[in-house]
Amino acid sequence: MNEVDFSDFNPSDVGEFVSGIAKGIVDIASHWWSETKEDGEGYLAAVASAVIQTKVAHAAGRISDAGAKIYMRAHRRAIRSYFLRLEYRTLQLMQSILDLVADAFGWAIFNITGVSVSTKYQS
Repeated sequence: MNEVDFSDFNPSDVGEFVSGIAKGIVDIASHWWSETKEDGEGYLAAVASAVIQTKVAHAAGRISDAGAKIYMRAHRRAIRSYFLRLEYRTLQLMQSILDLVADAFGWAIFNITGVSVSTKYQS
């Protein structure tokens, strides 16, 4: 995910603080969406093509009923696998957003007060 640099984050009020966090969330989510959309489109298109090829081959008699069932089960597993991956990537996105909010708080506290809440927040 994109790293947002809050090392000079020094909000003067809650509005600036929320704005800084919102900008970071938009950056992270936009990056996540472009990667996820690109991966998903290609993968789902390939699975859809495989499903169509299986149906056509079965209808033409090139594969048996049993073979078609096996192929269709494999296609269903491939789709389920994609959605599990999407769920995992969504959890990664949520973790990135939580990390961003924690960093924003830490750097804001350090930059405003000079008090470091972690060794990470030092100039």
